[in-house]
Amino acid sequence: MRFSDPLLLLLLPLAVLPLLRAAAASIRYPWLALVPADRLSSALGWLLRVAAATAIAATAIGLSGPYLPGASVERVGRGAEIAVLLDRSLSMDEPLGSARQAQYFVFAQAAPQSKQSVARRFLSQFVGRRGSDLIGLIVFSTFPIPVLPFTARQPLIQAAIHAGATYHGLADTDIGAALLAAAHMFEHQPYTGSRVVMLVSDGGAVLDTPTRVKIRTTFADERIALDWIYLRSYTSPGISQAGSSPSAGAAGAGGAGGAATEGNPELALHHFFQTLLTPYHLYQAESPEALRDAIADVGRAQTLPIRYSERQPRLPLAPRAFAVAFIAAAVLLIASLLEVRRWP
Repeated sequence: MRFSDPLLLLLLPLAVLPLLRAAAASIRYPWLALVPADRLSSALGWLLRVAAATAIAATAIGLSGPYLPGASVERVGRGAEIAVLLDRSLSMDEPLGSARQAQYFVFAQAAPQSKQSVARRFLSQFVGRRGSDLIGLIVFSTFPIPVLPFTARQPLIQAAIHAGATYHGLADTDIGAALLAAAHMFEHQPYTGSRVVMLVSDGGAVLDTPTRVKIRTTFADERIALDWIYLRSYTSPGISQAGSSPSAGAAGAGGAGGAATEGNPELALHHFFQTLLTPYHLYQAESPEALRDAIADVGRAQTLPIRYSERQPRLPLAPRAFAVAFIAAAVLLIASLLEVRRWP
């Protein structure tokens, strides 16, 4: 136990004052020897004197600011280290769904939900069910913005997920810089379990060759898997799981693969992800229900044992000391109210 202001402990000797002598008798007798001995009254008198000493001592200790210093606690569970990459570009404010669903909302005169609001809601539910995971969060549009380092503290994670939901995103999307920023979160981290980057985005970005090489190399060096939860827009052609081969997609714009993916950057991005040297999974979500199922599937896949150290903050003990002082002072107040001040 440590103290913020240890000099205030010099007030502790004042707690001895109530124990030095008994209180003066409030009832006058010609000779006190005539009063019979009352052991109960004597015990109550000493109890009140101890309560007064306790109140003084507890107050002095509380003023000195006692606390227990923080420490690292090792925890073991089943989960993963998950770096969540949440797209916050302007296109994420568009409704989620296909062209058929868009017509349904028009005819029903209903307000469709934006992709970012649906993603945040289901991410919040996903995190709430996984108490053993280490979750980190990065939002990105033109630049990646680190929001939360790896932690298992649910209040911090939930607050980070819902932060930024009130402003509009920017027009540009740099998925390459965001993926590299997520991979750098795992640097200098001991490898204790499964590592995953969960990309929640609607795509729409083109990666140049140097960026592709850096992503492929960094993900392989850090042994990071990639799960892409692709949020399809109304106007997007989507990603076909039965598309062209990864080699064709990575061939470049000059070959057959470039012709197949021309005008569909999401498909080109999907083909590049298939060339990664680490596991990659695509989840295409066209509705809130599909997004919920995709996030749930990611949760079922990441259940390997994980060991991590969690830094516990220091624990202040001053409120407990003041609580003891309050209880002791309350005992003295009650005894004072019950005291017979005048002999009938």
